[in-house]
Order: sequence, then C-alpha cells, then structure tokens
Amino acid sequence: MAAHAAWMADASPTNLSATVKHLEPTIQGVLRSMNAAQDPALTLQARILTSRAVKSYDPTYGAALPTWVSQQLQPLRRFRRMNLAHPVHVPEKIQLDAFHLMQSENELRDSLGRDPDVEELADHSKLPVHRIAGIRKSFRRMASQSSFGENAAMPSDTQSDHSDEALHYVHHESDLIDRKILEMKTGYGGAHEPMPPHEIARKLNLSPVQLSRRSAKLATKLEELRTALQTVN
Repeated sequence: MAAHAAWMADASPTNLSATVKHLEPTIQGVLRSMNAAQDPALTLQARILTSRAVKSYDPTYGAALPTWVSQQLQPLRRFRRMNLAHPVHVPEKIQLDAFHLMQSENELRDSLGRDPDVEELADHSKLPVHRIAGIRKSFRRMASQSSFGENAAMPSDTQSDHSDEALHYVHHESDLIDRKILEMKTGYGGAHEPMPPHEIARKLNLSPVQLSRRSAKLATKLEELRTALQTVN
C-alpha cells in the first residue's frame, strides 16, 4: 500500500490522513457489516481507531494492514449493539463519550480481573464521576437529553472547524493540568489569552521538561482526532 509506505517513511499527519483515507473501504466494510454505514458517531470512532491501528501496525505479525484494521475495529460491534438496545435519541457527543467509557471499562476489567468501581473508571477514562453517571443514565433511558445541561453541549460553530472540535473533545477527556495547559496555550474557554511556555510552567508549577512532555502528548491526541475528522466529510 503506497499510502502506508509513505507513512512508514515519514510519519507525518498528512501521510497518516492519506493512509486512513486509503483504508476507507475497510472501514466502510466493517460499518456495513454492522448496518451502521450511516451512523456518524460510529463512523468517526472507526476512523479514530483506524488511525491508531495504523500507528500500532507491525507487518512482521504476518497480517495485512486491512486485516489488522478490521480486527481493531471490532469493539465498534458492542457499541453498536448498545445503541440498538437503547434506541432513544442520544446526542452524538454523549455517544462518543460512551464509546470512550466502554473502552476504558474493558481495559480496567482486563487489568484488574474484576469490574472497576466508578472512581477507578473516572480516573482511567478522564471523565468525572458525574459525567459517567449521566452517560449511563442516558443509555438506560432514565434521563432525557435536557438533564445533561451544559455538560453535554457542543459549541455551535465547531462542526465546521476540525481544529476546534478536536480541541473541545481532547479538553473534555483530559485531566485538570492538561486542561489548563490547553486553555493557556490556545485560549480555549476564554479564561486566558494564549501564554508563552515559561509563563504556563510557572503558573502550573511545572518544570520545562514536564510541560514539554504533557504538551507533546496533547499535540498527538489533537492531531489524531483532527486526522479522523478530516475524513468524515
């Protein structure tokens, strides 16, 4: 696959996006097999998982890249079944959070050998306890969309701006320090004007190395989500 060869030679966001686009038939095949080709939340998650699969792919395993991607998209099936079991309308942002929550719960269950409690899940998923409770109530039909108030709202102008949409989602799933870094670096939320790194480090009591490491991880998350969003339309 030429696109993947280009990514292997130069792991740039542009080449990653091209590889994900080249794998669109694989993505759509998996979605069609679940009768979910028209589901925007599952489509977005499929592309996010595909970008991660491309990064983790090792050809020495013997599987072709499309086969590897198909395997990495299998968690979508459980999420699809959950949606079908609870057909009440749920905002797309809550569906995305619910998918992330399901993945976190599965990871903890595998590592702990038991079901995690809500505090462990909140820590692992980077979702606050009240948010987890809201997501679960939504899928049990025990609350209406309005019960989530501002916590579930998406800014009205983010749908046409991939960078803003990615920033919103990464901010939401990050810990307190990373949220403050995002706010201080980008002005997100309007509480701060963008600040230089030395001022951010001073205000958050971080060393330059600590700030650099956190910033690099956040940049990776943002680019990964932007890449997925670029393939939606």
